Amino acid sequence: MKKIIILLFILTNILFASIGQITALVGEIKISRDSKELLAKLGEELEKNDVINSSKGAKAQITLDDNTIITIGQNSTLNIFDYVFDESKPKDSKASFGFMKGSFKSITGKIGKINKDRFKLKTKSASIGIRGTTIIGNQRMIACTDGAISVSANGVTVNVGKQELTKTPEGQAPTPAEPLTPETLNTLEKESNGGNDNGENTDTGNSNDGGDGEESNNEGGNTDDENGNDAGGGVTSPDVEAPDTNDDDKKDDIDKEVDTSKNSTNSYTGKELSTKSNDYEYELTDTKATYSSTNEKLNISEMDAINTSSDSTTSGVFTQLSFDDVNNYGLIAEKFINEDGNNYVIEADKLGEFIVGHNTSEYGQDLWYLGTNANPSALDTSKIYVYDDYVSLKVDINGGMATNAITENPTGLIFLNSLTKSIAYLDKDKYEEGASYDGGHLNSDGTFTLKSLSRNYFIDINTNTTDTTNSSNVEGSLYGSENQGIGYNIDENITVTNSDTLNSYISTDISSSKTVGAAFLSTSYSNTNTDTVTLSGTSSGIYENAPTTSNQNVNLTVNQSTGDISGSIGNQNYDGNVDDLASYFITEDLFAVMASTGDGYLNALPDMVISESYTDSEGVVSYHDNIYMVDDGSSWGYWYTTDNYTNLSGYSTWVAGVETSTSYMNNITDSNASTTSISFNGHIIGAVKSNTDNSLDPIVFDSNNYANFNFDFGGGADNFTGSIGFKTENAQQWAVLINSGTVTATSFSSTDITKDANQASAVSITGGSINSGKYFDSNIQSVGANVTLNNSSYTASGVVKAKAQ
Repeated sequence: MKKIIILLFILTNILFASIGQITALVGEIKISRDSKELLAKLGEELEKNDVINSSKGAKAQITLDDNTIITIGQNSTLNIFDYVFDESKPKDSKASFGFMKGSFKSITGKIGKINKDRFKLKTKSASIGIRGTTIIGNQRMIACTDGAISVSANGVTVNVGKQELTKTPEGQAPTPAEPLTPETLNTLEKESNGGNDNGENTDTGNSNDGGDGEESNNEGGNTDDENGNDAGGGVTSPDVEAPDTNDDDKKDDIDKEVDTSKNSTNSYTGKELSTKSNDYEYELTDTKATYSSTNEKLNISEMDAINTSSDSTTSGVFTQLSFDDVNNYGLIAEKFINEDGNNYVIEADKLGEFIVGHNTSEYGQDLWYLGTNANPSALDTSKIYVYDDYVSLKVDINGGMATNAITENPTGLIFLNSLTKSIAYLDKDKYEEGASYDGGHLNSDGTFTLKSLSRNYFIDINTNTTDTTNSSNVEGSLYGSENQGIGYNIDENITVTNSDTLNSYISTDISSSKTVGAAFLSTSYSNTNTDTVTLSGTSSGIYENAPTTSNQNVNLTVNQSTGDISGSIGNQNYDGNVDDLASYFITEDLFAVMASTGDGYLNALPDMVISESYTDSEGVVSYHDNIYMVDDGSSWGYWYTTDNYTNLSGYSTWVAGVETSTSYMNNITDSNASTTSISFNGHIIGAVKSNTDNSLDPIVFDSNNYANFNFDFGGGADNFTGSIGFKTENAQQWAVLINSGTVTATSFSSTDITKDANQASAVSITGGSINSGKYFDSNIQSVGANVTLNNSSYTASGVVKAKAQ
């Protein structure tokens, strides 16, 4: 009997042994166990068959014995169906979880590595199999941020790769995998950390608001994912390192409330730009402030506006400004009216170290920003930082008059590569503006200098020309202990030369403007490319006021650790370094370099930009441009110069990359080898020129823009087909089919191009060509080529770039 009792005791302890514990929680978390309901506390041990429920406003993180980490948001349910972990018997280890309500996030531990087939996840509408490490989702969609997963429902299985998602409507098959946008990831992150009710009532595909707005994993106002990469913002990169789930120091942390204790007293500096509507006056001043912290609220006790021209100081303009409501970036003022009776919109990061205020009244407009000192030493040189351009006030000055306008939530992004000390600005308009230079250098104290250059040359239907040159100097600084804010001011000069050929009249207008703006840190991602690379490819040169085009070879050497860039397009040489503001390098998809002689520059643009809508918690629909950067071994963009190529337009384009090895191409195109088929999807940039008056009409980068190819390599096939389509700025539509093309080990080309008969509204085609086609990166990750399409009245010129599918 004694042996039986001992045996039963041992079995009982095994059956009800702890399998993990609650490592973080906010709000009320209950555990259902053996028909009993327990109120969970921090450190609460968990058992197999436990059911964990979170109430409204609550969230919990559990860590299991194999270092699997699971986070559930508010109003969510987690069922631990099965769990066995035995490192000595890996085949016996298994785990099965059910997310039957609400939102969740899972970082798989050792079981997911040693016995993937026995690590199971379920929602009420789908089953998930893992081939990766990180899954996040709710009852309507499931996303993979690292590795890969398979999602099954209604007899259909969809493979979802890194940075992709599938939607899982209840009772239906999962949708095909699609890109995981920053807005969707940001919302899923917020849901799993307690943001929305339960992930069932808010469409995360279109929302960046988490309901109660509470952000996660970083007190500085940016939402980090499991890799330390921020989930928000408008940029997507698949280059995210997998987390080490065996390292306890890397476990997710649930946010504290606003922490003002680390800065009980502090000083702020910044800028203010204000205008007076009645007399068209404006004033740019330095600002400073101090604050004190009481009752966990941030109070600005004094703000001084310093008139730099007269050295006069106005004190006490803003008093007792308190923050406590959490929003997208961190905090928002409860209510605030300054001493003149004007309402201000106030935004701040979560630490209250970078504060922005602006107002519009019948008397004028005002925008100021204030921040504590930057902390450049905290920047991680292995990451790219991305800032959302939050608000700006621009004053146009012409003939002594000033007009002004505040832009709230502009679509621009500011990128920072702390390794190369490069900083750059980008928005969707850059795809239609042609060649531009919008970058600069970050100094050791956190300040930066950036220059912005662009030139547009247009000819209208009456052959009147408009030549616009833009030159801007930008100064700014990072702010905050985590460099979570950027404040900047811009001095812009625009020269417009108008030529009326009918009346032999030429006029030149010179205007200038001043802008003050602010941006908040929204995301960061890993930067793993630091070597020096040689890019080669082709270009399309479009000439101003001339019918000819010129296709030149591209050769560039890019040092991805220093940002130094040199090389040539045809006879035009380029050479620059970051310190001299002659180059900047963020990634292979975002860089620029100045011409070494003459006036000119080339710039690289990301692979694509997609304008997407999202709905906030109040049902307001907004639009945001998502920038996609893909590591596919190739780059593309615009170039412009006045040297060697007279009257070259800024809408001239180029594409180049690290070419696929000769040995690989020889093997894949061998006539004795089996046929290898690869599909490529991408886009086109360039412009359409009138054959009669040489006017230019830029190609628009929108949903109508595509360049898709299907290649058959080897086995005697060596052929490709495809399709290209786009609209221009003046809404002219082009759509063509590539019926066949020639493929060799070194290039590809085609002249068998006709109009796509399915696109009735597209212009007719008299011919066209694809020339100097190149294969890029190992195993042909992408392709690029020069494109010319002909119509009886127009010629479209540009380059295409497409990624292997």
